[in-house]
Amino acid sequence: MAGFTKEQKQELVDIVKPMIDELALQMGKGFNEVTERFARMDDRFDRIEIRLDRVEGRLDSLEYKFDLMDQRVTKTEAAVIHHRLVAQAKA
Repeated sequence: MAGFTKEQKQELVDIVKPMIDELALQMGKGFNEVTERFARMDDRFDRIEIRLDRVEGRLDSLEYKFDLMDQRVTKTEAAVIHHRLVAQAKA
């Protein structure tokens, strides 16, 4: 730094260094806070993902039950048609 004496340079460092240290401390706190928020969000997303997996399992179970009911209805319809054909054949 041209034009400054050694004492003036030291005085400037003595004034500016605490400001820089405080700024670095605040930035570190801010970074930690952001990191903590991301961690909480990640935990929330994990819980949501678990809930969605449960819902998906329930939907799969319902789909299976509906498939079974559809098979039963189809068998019942086939039986009704068979009985009608047998009745028509006898008539």
